[in-house]
Amino acid sequence: MNDLARRVVTRSKGRVVGHFYSHKNAKHLQWESQLERDCMRVLDILPDVEGFSEQPFALSYDFNGVEKTYYPDLLVTKANAETVIEVKPYAKSITPEAVERFRHIECALHELGVSFEVWTEKEIRREPRWSNVILLMATCRRPRDMLSYDDLKAMFSGETSLTVGELSLRLRSREARGQALSLVSAGFLGVDLEMPIKQDSQVWLLDQGAGL
Repeated sequence: MNDLARRVVTRSKGRVVGHFYSHKNAKHLQWESQLERDCMRVLDILPDVEGFSEQPFALSYDFNGVEKTYYPDLLVTKANAETVIEVKPYAKSITPEAVERFRHIECALHELGVSFEVWTEKEIRREPRWSNVILLMATCRRPRDMLSYDDLKAMFSGETSLTVGELSLRLRSREARGQALSLVSAGFLGVDLEMPIKQDSQVWLLDQGAGL
């Protein structure tokens, strides 16, 4: 079980909580809302995200002269940078009180060298990225042939990118398309998540060391 700064709310009538297995973190994470779960799904696929944790610490901050405690929903780690993500339904994120509270929290985090973002359903489930995330999540557990970085690099034959269809042909496996997509979901290959993933979508090698 994870060491959380605040105990996750238990399941109750009208409230759904649960666990999400993050392949990127290689462990289960706890979520307190379906929107938070979906945010984890997106973070698990985004190639620039190195890792993330839930309820990472308690932050004391001043709110108009009153000391408050804030428990971040998620702490996201990227290359030499950390970002706290507050997951909130859009309607609740734009109330005057919420906007003011977030401003104070952002200032307190800035002093720690941590940036702050509010993600609503408009960001988390925006298309076509959301559909791509669901597609790639389906390949995370799909078995794939063991490929060294050199073997995968050789398949590109010096080309900077291939289409999903072209790579599938070069993989020559029974489930070649699924294997090609699993290399994307595992962070070995890059793809434009802002465009629907199709057979003619371009994929490219990411830096060596992502897992191969």
